[in-house]
Amino acid sequence: DAFGEECSPNAKLWRIYMNEAQILDNAMTKDLSENADVLLVFSGLFSAVVTAFVAMTSQNLQMEYAPITAELMFKMVQLQRAALDGSDSASVQPSSWTPASSFLPSKVVGEYPF
Repeated sequence: DAFGEECSPNAKLWRIYMNEAQILDNAMTKDLSENADVLLVFSGLFSAVVTAFVAMTSQNLQMEYAPITAELMFKMVQLQRAALDGSDSASVQPSSWTPASSFLPSKVVGEYPF
């Protein structure tokens, strides 16, 4: 290149730079493409495992009616005993269960906390 035109738009420097940049860009694009393939395979396997786990465990998220029934029956017996003894029914503590109680799934179906 002529003196003073080393950095002009048509200088040899820019052609060399563009060739080197193209080689590096191609290598980087190839590496990123291979990494993206690995990430896609991993995310597909991960979502499959999570889906299987959720499908298997969601079946156990059911309301356990047996403890509620047992507690209410116990309160009914207490009320009947209070009525037979002639004591006031207000002396029997109310049940902790109400229709507005929050849903708490059990860990294992058929295993009761009492």
